[in-house]
Amino acid sequence: MDLIYDCQNVLPDERICSRRNKFKGFENLHAVSCKKCANEKKVFVSESLKSKVLDICPLCEKKDFYVQRDFPQEAGCLIVIIGACFVPWTYGLSLPVVAILDFILYKFLPNITICYYCLCRIRGSLPNPQHKPFDHNLFEYFLKEEEEEKRKMASLS
Repeated sequence: MDLIYDCQNVLPDERICSRRNKFKGFENLHAVSCKKCANEKKVFVSESLKSKVLDICPLCEKKDFYVQRDFPQEAGCLIVIIGACFVPWTYGLSLPVVAILDFILYKFLPNITICYYCLCRIRGSLPNPQHKPFDHNLFEYFLKEEEEEKRKMASLS
């Protein structure tokens, strides 16, 4: 399985690292380090994760995930834009071609599981029926919950 996460470490010059890190076979690791800033994160591997069933996030240890197709959104938008650019010359026939291409990609690309909290991506896990497609309301709820947790931690220090 692959673990993909964007580092959110604050660098000495107060910028955020934001390096995308990818680790193959992370279920055998105890920690992962950012390739840019060397910030180390502990990896939590549950018993079910060893059998490729994702139940707890390996980075933040939360249990809330969503699934989506493993295809870069930027590439999908680029395909649609290219199809739209050809509309004047194809009399609109490029749009159904793009729609068919999108449908084919949707049918054959595998799912990737994403944590609602830390947004890490796990590729190669077995399907978990508890993981549903992205829900904006649920995501907003988790953002508010995280902000409240940060405020509580700030008030304690």
